[in-house]
Amino acid sequence: MTTEVSTDFAEHLNQQRGGWDRAMGLRFVRATADEVSVEYTVDEPHRQPYGIVHGGVHCGVIETVCSTAAGLSAMARGQTVVGIENHTSFVRAVRRGRVTVTATPLTRGRRSQLWEATARDDEGRVVACGPTAEVMGRIDLFPEAGPLEAGTVIDAEVEGHDHEAELTLVRSRAGSFRVPRLGLAPGARIRMRIRARDVMIAVKAPEGLSALNVLPGTVVEVGRARGPVVDIALDCSGVRIIAELTRHSVETLALKPGREVFALVKSVTFDQVADVSGLPGDGVASAH
Repeated sequence: MTTEVSTDFAEHLNQQRGGWDRAMGLRFVRATADEVSVEYTVDEPHRQPYGIVHGGVHCGVIETVCSTAAGLSAMARGQTVVGIENHTSFVRAVRRGRVTVTATPLTRGRRSQLWEATARDDEGRVVACGPTAEVMGRIDLFPEAGPLEAGTVIDAEVEGHDHEAELTLVRSRAGSFRVPRLGLAPGARIRMRIRARDVMIAVKAPEGLSALNVLPGTVVEVGRARGPVVDIALDCSGVRIIAELTRHSVETLALKPGREVFALVKSVTFDQVADVSGLPGDGVASAH
């Protein structure tokens, strides 16, 4: 049976709600394969002894929205899902009012999915979130996932636009990038995802290439081979970049921890750019 992913299951989930979700008073506002949002009003069961929402509540609600969203996405293929990891940071204490938690997909594959979620109070301020970048930067997390699964999440800021070339210049800790033109003003903060298979490696400073983005870095980890493929992790000015290479390339270039290299990324390979101007700090997301 195939289910339209655009269907909103919020009302159905509210009618079937039970267990922990019911005990916490969660109400689904939206529930599709592309976004799940719940809300709850802070009450005594949510609070820890200091009178603020318990961190475990934030973690649990993020678990609920991410797992529900992943389940709805997989439902069309007749699959079920379970959560494998949850990283949550507590940004701002909440004592009262309504909290809304929303999950959106970062990547969805046949064997694994990665979702990010943000919890906001009734004034729209972020109260809980988690470091997506840290999860995406682990080359052991999805060892059997397809080639579109491995990747890197980078937080950056829009510097300006090259109107003639229809490109946007963005700045990050890893370096500057040129990406297809974004409809955002300079100063806007964004999150970009770069697929590991779209990162090339050079052991010498490249010249005369069409690739617009070249980042110096150091190899920090070489993963286990998956057939002919190996994932490697680079440290580019404190930002972890993942590259998917052939085992032959890794051996030929003698790539091992400590080797200084250059990561090359074409501007057209950025498969997701999200505006996170409303969120505080770096890496404001929760990951599954």
